[in-house]
Amino acid sequence: MRQKKQKSKMKKFFSFLIFPLFVYLQIVTEMSCMDTLLPVCIPWMFYLAALACLSLLPLIATRIVRYFRKPSRKKKSISDSYIWKIVVVLIIVPAIIFLPNRYIPIGPEMECQGIVVDQISAPVNKSPSSNRNYVKIRIDGENTSFWHGLNKESKPLGSKCIVSVKRGTFGMRYVEEVDFLNE
Repeated sequence: MRQKKQKSKMKKFFSFLIFPLFVYLQIVTEMSCMDTLLPVCIPWMFYLAALACLSLLPLIATRIVRYFRKPSRKKKSISDSYIWKIVVVLIIVPAIIFLPNRYIPIGPEMECQGIVVDQISAPVNKSPSSNRNYVKIRIDGENTSFWHGLNKESKPLGSKCIVSVKRGTFGMRYVEEVDFLNE
């Protein structure tokens, strides 16, 4: 009995220490993913919201199942294993792929012209004044686009920019810098 309590305390302590590491890894991965040029334009600004929803899903499902089923000591809660699978698939795997690609360049820097084709304002927290603006930039001469985060200012549709692109470790290109042209 005493060993179970001690293991439970160690498990809570371990999860308390590791949670900030996963949050930091998620933030760095999100920033790295935003700048990677992929064949499909993924709105990475909603990455954190998707992680939160997928993490809460097993907790809600467990509550619903407990409500309708008799309690049993044999059955383990699905939330523990499900949350760890989410962490591995949605945080660790993208970090292993996108972080080395972003921070270990293998090619020279190239400059391309881009044009703003879409814009969106996504809330950082519940305050309406904390919205962060994002613009979707399509690189001229290619069928490639990406989302670029702006602080408070937004750029109108059709704005032109110079995009500095490098090739990373895994051969994927990523955006180093975006300079908007004054027209």
